[in-house]
This record gives sequence, C-alpha cells and structure tokens, in this order.
Amino acid sequence: MHRTPLADGAGSGLSAFVQEHHAGIRQFLATGLRQAGFRHVESSFHFEEAKRAMASGRHDLMLFDGSQNMSAIMTAIRAARDQVCEADPLGVFVINGEPPNASDAQAILASGCDAFVVRPFSNDSMGKRLAWLYEQTRTFVVTANYAGPERRRAPRDEKFTRRVSVPNTLKAKKNGAFDPLAHRVQINQALFAYNAYRIEREAMRIEAYENGSDGDAPHDAAQRSQTRILHTVRRLANSVELLGQERLKPMLNAVSDIAGRRIEDDRPLTATAARELQDLSVHLAEGVARAA
Repeated sequence: MHRTPLADGAGSGLSAFVQEHHAGIRQFLATGLRQAGFRHVESSFHFEEAKRAMASGRHDLMLFDGSQNMSAIMTAIRAARDQVCEADPLGVFVINGEPPNASDAQAILASGCDAFVVRPFSNDSMGKRLAWLYEQTRTFVVTANYAGPERRRAPRDEKFTRRVSVPNTLKAKKNGAFDPLAHRVQINQALFAYNAYRIEREAMRIEAYENGSDGDAPHDAAQRSQTRILHTVRRLANSVELLGQERLKPMLNAVSDIAGRRIEDDRPLTATAARELQDLSVHLAEGVARAA
C-alpha cells in the first residue's frame, strides 16, 4: 500500500507526524507545525508508532528524532524508498539530530531522507526548513547505488542517472491548490516512472554480471536483482490499472515475459535479455510521462 490523496485521512489539510523522545521538544515541534499551517499533527516518542504512521500513508510529513534510533530511522526510510515495506515511497521524511560527521552525513543522505535539521533548532530554523520543503521542486533520482529524492546541488557524474518529477503535496495543500483526483493521477504517474527506472537499474546490474564487467559479482547478487525486478514488475501491473493506460499493457506484458516468467521458472536472465528489459523499462517510463 502507498499513500494516495483519496486515502489520506487529512484530506486537503496538511498532516504531520512527529516522533520525538523529549516531551518538551515534541510539544515545541507539534505547536510549531500547527502554527505553520498543519491542520493535523500527531506525535509520539515511540519509533514503532512512527513506523505504523509511515505505513498508514495518512501524513504529508514525517519528522524523526535522530538523536536516538538513527540507524533504525535510516533503515525505515530506505525500506520505504525501495518499496520493501508498506510506507509511501514518495513520502516526505525529515530527520533532526546532532551535527553529523562526514561519514554519518553521507549515510543520512544515502537513506533517502528529504532533509536533516541540526539540533538544537529554533522556530526560525524549523520555519526556514519548512519553507524550503514547501517551495522545492521535488525530483527523485534513480542511480546505480541510490533511489530517492535528489539532494545534490552539483550535477551528477554517474553513468546511470534517471530523474522523475514528483508532485509537491506540501506546496499544493499549503497554497490551497490541492485537487485530490488530479494529484492522485500525478502521484501514480511519478511512481510508475520511478519503478520502471528501478527495473532498468536492476537489469543493467544483471547485464554487467553476465558480461563480467562488474568484477566477480556473487551469484546471489544477480538473484537479488532478479527478485527486485519481479517484485517491481508486479507493482507496475497494478499501476497500469490505476492509471487507465491500456496502451502500455503490451510493453508491460513484454517486461513480464522477459523478467517475471524467467525468474519464476528459475531461469537466469541473459545479458541480451537484460539489455532488452532495460530498453522496455525506459519506454514504459517515457510512455507514462507523455500521458502526463
């Protein structure tokens, strides 16, 4: 399950969930969010409650206390971006915590969080971060080693980089321009393209394994890529129905033939099949983009 506007219990009003261990800071954040225009704010010190809130898909913003459970928070966000849990893969996830060292900062970025707020923070610093979240043009990227919101300011030099424009729910609701039906279509289109590019990435990895250009990659690495492809192909099949894009079905059926059936029959993808799968994935992503 992933969040869609019609399933959002907050409707057209902004909704947030605050996970914070310190009661005073929790109250400070909840009050600040309400003053900033959030109509619905829930809070808890329990991380497990925050994970359940992520899975519910009812919140436009999730704010986590990184002073404790940082590793678990990053794992939960990464699982959402990789769609191995019930949380919204396109959700807005913000972590706050002590100033990280260079290594920790890199790990936080790699988790796929949208922003990190350094403690101690003030009304002014939180307000500036919210203003940035409201106004930013959300772009998600899929690279060889990352999938999630674009956080880099400098141009990427990776050989494989795919970009997907994602509607900014916070901005639409803040400005009073939120159309639930239109927004749901835009979210589904963005998620479809995001998943198509993730299939392309895994197929690219398999091609590299089969051609021996990725070193002596273990067999189980190729198997993991194939499993991810099968999982994502099934998501795309559901998305085609949601989008009403019947014209994409032939291409999706071809993806299923190449990936799903071979994997289910325990037949490894060849380098040629992996290359064909990459091309089909790009056509799917471009096809749904043209329909936008």
